[in-house]
Amino acid sequence: MDAFDVSQGSVTHSIQGIVIPMYYPRGCYIDNAAAIKKVTSLPVIGVGRILDPDMAERFLQQGKADIIYMGSQLVADPETLKKYLEGRQDEIRKCIGCRPPTCTFPCTVNYDTVLGRIPLTPAEKQKKVLVIGAVLAVWRRQELRR
Repeated sequence: MDAFDVSQGSVTHSIQGIVIPMYYPRGCYIDNAAAIKKVTSLPVIGVGRILDPDMAERFLQQGKADIIYMGSQLVADPETLKKYLEGRQDEIRKCIGCRPPTCTFPCTVNYDTVLGRIPLTPAEKQKKVLVIGAVLAVWRRQELRR
């Protein structure tokens, strides 16, 4: 075994597997990783809706984990770590936690994650539009295209 990936979540919220509901606080399971880290010399991976690089760095500095898993944040912006280390935090597209339990595609803040992307083109006539339920509408459109 190379490392401990200390996860927790709820299978009642997703048939795809264990996920962390969006109403759980960020960093909610890091104490589980910290408890495992106390009794092993293997690397420990901490999880728990950790979307902020500053929070991840704080947990590493506190010795609560050796590695931080930031899955949904890296979908929202795959360049998160690079931008953080270069001091460009204001350029990071932040995960807004809008799609649990699936948090896959399409991502609301990163349209580039859409497989077989629908090209965006300007409308022929500009209009003011109020969008309600956009994530579900985009997801359904993708399902209809299959």
